[in-house]
Amino acid sequence: FIPAHQPLVRDFMTSNRPTNAVVASIPDGFRAVTINVNQTSAIEGWARAGAHVDVHWIADVLGERSARILVQNAKILSADRQIDPNAEPGAPVPTTVTLLVSDRDAQKVSLASTSGTLVMHLRGASDAKS
Repeated sequence: FIPAHQPLVRDFMTSNRPTNAVVASIPDGFRAVTINVNQTSAIEGWARAGAHVDVHWIADVLGERSARILVQNAKILSADRQIDPNAEPGAPVPTTVTLLVSDRDAQKVSLASTSGTLVMHLRGASDAKS
């Protein structure tokens, strides 16, 4: 798989064909994890493929409402199975988002999604800090 509008580089050539664009974009040691989102947690739909987000977990911990950061600077691989980062601004807000995270972060996100709410915070295009 070679993405459109990208230069052809020898590193893209292999005899192993990936199953799809999302699988092809997962480097060694990383995982794709999907979370449910809504109008608020998907930042009104601005959290689309290619964007970077922080993921926070909101839950009751020891009887008190708490917010904890789970993942910093996660890349969004797809939103409702759309991998085009140039989706129309008027497109419907996604209901699921697939994130590229480390194996450890994938475990944290999966566990946290069973008890509490996951919320994404959108990062600016030039904010590469973790």
